Amino acid sequence: MKRIVFILCYLLFIVSSLSAQDSRGRITSTIIADGLAELPAKNLDVLEQVMSEIAGTGAEGAQQLAAMLGPSAEGKNARFLYAIDGLTSYVVVKGRETECAAVKKGLEKALKECTDEGNRVFLQDQIKKLTPGSVKVKHSKEKLSKVAQNSRTIAKFRDKVVSTSSKKQPSLLIKTLESPNRSLRTTALEMATELGVEGFDEQVVKKYSQLSTDAKEDVLRWFGNTHNDSPAVLDIVIDEIPASPLSSIAIESAGKIGDIRALNALVSELKGKNSEAAVKAIRTFNGPINSDILDALPKEKTEGNKNAILKYSPLTQHSEEEEVEEKVSAITLSDEEQKAGFELLFDGTNLDKWKGNKTNYVVNNGVIDVTAHFGSEGNLYTAKKYSDFVFRFEFCFVRPGINNGVGIRTREGVDAAYEGMEIQILDHDDPIYKDLRPYQQHGSVYGIIVPEHVKFGELGTWNTEEIRAEGDHITVTVNGRVILDGNIREACKGHNMSPEAGKPNPYTVDHRDHPGLFNPDGLICFCGHGEGLKLRNIRILDLSGNGR
Repeated sequence: MKRIVFILCYLLFIVSSLSAQDSRGRITSTIIADGLAELPAKNLDVLEQVMSEIAGTGAEGAQQLAAMLGPSAEGKNARFLYAIDGLTSYVVVKGRETECAAVKKGLEKALKECTDEGNRVFLQDQIKKLTPGSVKVKHSKEKLSKVAQNSRTIAKFRDKVVSTSSKKQPSLLIKTLESPNRSLRTTALEMATELGVEGFDEQVVKKYSQLSTDAKEDVLRWFGNTHNDSPAVLDIVIDEIPASPLSSIAIESAGKIGDIRALNALVSELKGKNSEAAVKAIRTFNGPINSDILDALPKEKTEGNKNAILKYSPLTQHSEEEEVEEKVSAITLSDEEQKAGFELLFDGTNLDKWKGNKTNYVVNNGVIDVTAHFGSEGNLYTAKKYSDFVFRFEFCFVRPGINNGVGIRTREGVDAAYEGMEIQILDHDDPIYKDLRPYQQHGSVYGIIVPEHVKFGELGTWNTEEIRAEGDHITVTVNGRVILDGNIREACKGHNMSPEAGKPNPYTVDHRDHPGLFNPDGLICFCGHGEGLKLRNIRILDLSGNGR
């Protein structure tokens, strides 16, 4: 009897784990994570598509999304607040009553479990929005500061800017800096950079003194992030460093800008109350630092910092053309790789050895930029098929929550995770992957073999990876460390397909069928789900000798 009960419970567990899958086989947590990775949305169409998919997860998805909210006082909930607000704005539309009821139910469950006052205020406000005939809740200014701005407003603003003539864009973006909505302000600054709005920074400089303190903070961060070293910008940044409520932000921006004037300003702060911030900025200074400068460091800061500062600060300036040339020329095979017979699949100049989506995978400054937006289709495939091989590449995440993968022994136009196999490329420690399954981590053979957990460095850090496929044996090495070493046939006990057609597969860790798992050969591809990944130095060793 115990055995029967155990079997029934096991089957119920499997069915429940599959019940929330969509037409693409994604479970609720994956659907939410994929959606969060695309927020804030580039435009209203993207927002609608993301919210449609999250709404499809019903009460379970709404509750999971709300559970991702961290302590409101830490100010790190922007993406989750944006998503929940976008979701409620989507389902409240006439004709979506069923979805609205499900989302309301999920948020109500989340509210019962929520103990953070700021988050409770936000959830109460969202639930009221979903209640027919409800009166808009009024909150104090303090409480309202914890409530997300309307996500549709941001998406509509982006659409408006794109549809505005280039002559009128600057004035529209500048005017937005006066908005009390921080999301709108930062969106305006981001779009000015994206669109390359000519003369915008000069207009920002003229407007700066009239802006609120919060808006000045946004502008200072923008100056630093864009490495704007114009004299007028430096004047503003340097003036804000001493005795200003914006000192810490101005110091951080000065370090990112990297001009000699900025360096001198940072050095002058080394013996005052801003010493800690100045030392940090100098350590990561975006420009050359003469070792003599280090003599100005307070003695208690010098030990343990001098070598670090020199290590992380470039000692020479290069033009953009020189930097690109260096990147391209650096992509060559090592002596060991040449001797072994490796082939460069990407040398930094072209995608001649690839086919497929060359619209969202583009060569830029010696690397492949993945610019695929949400909902775009098409992977980048090798021109040849491979059976056994060693595949090496370098990658870096330039925005949080990146989701990509390396499909192997697959074919064009299918889901490589099932019609071949997929080795995950994933920024798995991002908060949006809070409910990630072990078999979805970076380096996993998706749904089949669980890897050891990798801890990545800061965004923009380059990582190395090697995938070795020899028959059923797969090895994945990241940054010199083997994180997966297993046999796919042994992992599923030879059952890549369920013994009973149409039933969950009890032998695979994701309980899915993987019809292409034992393919003898196939294409290699990068299969991405959004922008923000860079790739370079891609090479391969064909172990079978019959790459074709």
